[in-house]
Amino acid sequence: MTYHEFKMKAELRGICPVPESVFGKYRELSLENELLEGLSLDELRKPASPDSVFSLVASYVVGTGGRVKDEWLEAVGVKNVSLTGIDRIGNDAFYGCESLASVTIPEKVTSIGSWAFGGCYRLTSVTIPDSVTSIEERAFAYCSGLTSVTIPGSVTSIGEEAFRSCRGLTSVTIPDSVTNVGWEAFALCTNLTSVTIGNGVASIGKEAFYGCKKLSEVVFASKSLDDVKSMKNHPWGIDESKIRVSSV
Repeated sequence: MTYHEFKMKAELRGICPVPESVFGKYRELSLENELLEGLSLDELRKPASPDSVFSLVASYVVGTGGRVKDEWLEAVGVKNVSLTGIDRIGNDAFYGCESLASVTIPEKVTSIGSWAFGGCYRLTSVTIPDSVTSIEERAFAYCSGLTSVTIPGSVTSIGEEAFRSCRGLTSVTIPDSVTNVGWEAFALCTNLTSVTIGNGVASIGKEAFYGCKKLSEVVFASKSLDDVKSMKNHPWGIDESKIRVSSV
């Protein structure tokens, strides 16, 4: 799919997301286009798929601080986005993109902004690279289709309501690198049954696990029960009888 085909389909739905200058002469797949940096000539010669074309559009929009809209995804029938050439995913980047099913975040990204994927309720898969240090407030809030998430060992902070109402999650492991878990970070994750919290966590916000009705066990690595109970902002909206301390 060329940019012109993308633009034509978009215009049929009454939208025109980005100017042609995003791709330059996309038909020629010029190496001069900064969005194609890092791709081999063989890759550039391959027929472009709607997903790959739209991923370039999304990368441009997010890289310039803009917001990708769900009607763009619908216009071209794209559900999977692989971002490239950006170092941050800003606030509201994909907010309300109900059609989005999966997203791959590039290795250079260091932070995922507020509401970046909020309300993407069909999102089932997200790859968070080891470069990310901050998952900001409500970054994945109301992603009810998200069935699993791996928080890498580079993350130091999980913001308020970051994963609120992610009802598909059944287990979460918070790595040792994380020092702060925000208020209601995992609230209303109604199918969450187990949580493992690394030994670097010094603060857990109020009601971090509020409404997690199926939560049966919270395991703390290398902490005494007294240390756990003395942590800032305890309690966190969970039954203390469900807390277990592990030496693992």
